[in-house]
Amino acid sequence: MPSAHETAYPRLKSSPSPNELSAVYTPTREEVALADRVARGEVARLGFLVLLKAFQRLGYFLQVRDVPPVIIEHIAHTQGFLVVPGLGDYDESGTRRRHVAVIRA
Repeated sequence: MPSAHETAYPRLKSSPSPNELSAVYTPTREEVALADRVARGEVARLGFLVLLKAFQRLGYFLQVRDVPPVIIEHIAHTQGFLVVPGLGDYDESGTRRRHVAVIRA
């Protein structure tokens, strides 16, 4: 029987392996360059990358607050954050709506 993340409605694993984090959730240079162009500020850039990588994995958008912390931490650390900034306001922001439009395009 397939696990929940392999069904028609995939979900993110709550504890992906280090190899999966590296292979699936590490932003490419092109993705980081796109984030630099569309995001104003470091927190918005992190929010964009988390939203992008989750969308690539799932095929649909979800709230950043629903992304497992280990995935957010991995993406933050690849971007040079020593401490992961809070993204609590990102989900309700106009910034997120703009980012969704960019990712869809």
